[in-house]
Amino acid sequence: MATINMNQMLVELDGKTPLMEIRREKGEEGKKVSEPIIFGMVCIRSLVVDYPEERGITGEDKYKRGTLATKINRAMDTGSGEMDLEAEEVVLLKNLIAKGYTPIIVKQTWDILEGRGPLEEKAEIEEEAEAEDVDEEGNILI
Repeated sequence: MATINMNQMLVELDGKTPLMEIRREKGEEGKKVSEPIIFGMVCIRSLVVDYPEERGITGEDKYKRGTLATKINRAMDTGSGEMDLEAEEVVLLKNLIAKGYTPIIVKQTWDILEGRGPLEEKAEIEEEAEAEDVDEEGNILI
């Protein structure tokens, strides 16, 4: 079981700038609104979509997905946003997110689901760079 913060904001490739989505507000004017992409919302959306290749999915599977989406939504409404996910729920979310989202979102959400954070990734990159011959500007020498 993994405890995950569902209120984490996804970021651009620079690792700092919030990854934003643009949507239209409800109402007559339908103004465009830009807001950060939140991990839990990616999970919920991936759970509630009817994927064309899954037309034969059972009612039981749909019920499980709806139940998990509801649990995630409740966790997002709490102060901490944290919830526990079973291993099978992590696998389900990874599979569904991969079906419906772009690589930048898949990478970040999978890292979150697997318990890897940006600092761990930065350390891995630095370790790889140290293992290679690099000049003072960070360029790999051949």
